[in-house]
Order: sequence, then C-alpha cells, then structure tokens
Amino acid sequence: MHSDWPFELTDGSIRLRLSATNYSESAIQKTAYRLARKCAAHVAPEDDWFMVTLVAERRLDADSARQLVTDFLRQLNDELLRERIGEQTKGVRELLLAHAFSRSGLVERE
Repeated sequence: MHSDWPFELTDGSIRLRLSATNYSESAIQKTAYRLARKCAAHVAPEDDWFMVTLVAERRLDADSARQLVTDFLRQLNDELLRERIGEQTKGVRELLLAHAFSRSGLVERE
C-alpha cells in the first residue's frame, strides 16, 4: 500500500483494503454505485477485510488516483452515516408508518 494513503496503484487500477469491522459490504457497494461514472469497482471479502479494486476509464497517475480514492472514502463515510442514522431512527419510522396505516383504512381492525 502507498505509504501516506490506504491504496495501491498498479496497472491503472487502484486496490483498497478496508476493514470489515469498520465498513459494511452494503456501504461499499453503494459507494461503488455512486462512483460508477468515474470508475468500475470490484468488491471481494477476504477474511476480516474487503478488497476493493477501482478501475477508471482512463489510466490514472498518482494524483488522479489519490483524488479518486478521496472521493471514494468521502462517499463511503456518507454511506456509513446514512446506515447509522437509519439504524438509530428505525423505531421512529416504523411507529410513524404503523400510525399512518392504522388511519388509512388499508388495515382492517378486529
């Protein structure tokens, strides 16, 4: 891996090693989807890690690779935050939906 950055640049592709403890596969896949216009991504679980390979349409130099990794990590942190907020607010959302359906007439009361 690059000494200052958590990635390896070889043959125009970028390899990231992300901890499965810190990142969910779902968040990584959603991040890859959000960056699909910039690059293709392959995510492979490997023990307690996810190996992520990013391949851009054009060959990347070190600066371009750093920028793509920065974009990927920013998006990944956004996805993680969305997941955490979703988990924390799940009960409230379910309560609101239950209340809305109870008044809609779609659910028959016994």
